[in-house]
Parts: sequence; structure tokens; C-alpha cells
Amino acid sequence: MASIQMMIVCIVVVSALMIVPSFSVEAPLRNPVESVVAPPPAFFDYVETCAEKFGTKCPEIGDLLTGKNNIVSEDCCSAIVNIGKQCHDALLTVLLQMDNFKQFSSIISQRDAWLWNYCVNQSTKTT
Repeated sequence: MASIQMMIVCIVVVSALMIVPSFSVEAPLRNPVESVVAPPPAFFDYVETCAEKFGTKCPEIGDLLTGKNNIVSEDCCSAIVNIGKQCHDALLTVLLQMDNFKQFSSIISQRDAWLWNYCVNQSTKTT
């Protein structure tokens, strides 16, 4: 009788040990965004300089990049080309980090290439 009880206890313990792992909580996966190294402070100084050079001649830039507007003013194109490709790309990098624009990241990436090329072509026509 004791051996039957012992077998039942063993079966219960083994069964419990097999079931417990299925209820265990896995460690949360690391968010890949959290593992991205922040840019050096010099980058933000550079972006600030770019923003100052860009100025306020292109208030429609957000609508242009999100596809809400396709009309680019001459002043806007001039401002985009005058800051140069590196500044333009740095400003875009910061823009894509902003909550207001994250949802448009794929559209912005496509529209950005179009906008840059369009403005460069416009600037070569006027010179």
C-alpha cells in the first residue's frame, strides 16, 4: 500500500514539474531601440547648426514629407539645397525620431528622396 502511495506521489510530483515550466514567465525581450547607442553630443550641435541654416523658408516641409502637399515653393527648394545633403539627412534623422512623424517613417523616406532630387533639379534649372 505504501508503495502505491509513493508511486502516486512520484507521478504527481513529476507531472507538476512538467506543467510548471509551461506557466513560467519568460524574461522580456530587449527592445532593439533601447540598445541603439545615442549619437554623440556633437551630432546635436551639428543638427542645430543645420536647422539654423535651414531657417523658416520652408514651413511646408512636414506636409511635403508626409505626402499631404506636393507643391514645393522656390524658397523651400532653395533652403533645402543650400543646407547641403549632409545637413538635410541629419535633420531628417532627427525628424524621424519625433513622435509626430514616426508613423510616417516609410512615406517620409520615399518622399525625402523625391524632394531632394526635385529641389536639386530645380536649383540647376535656375542657375
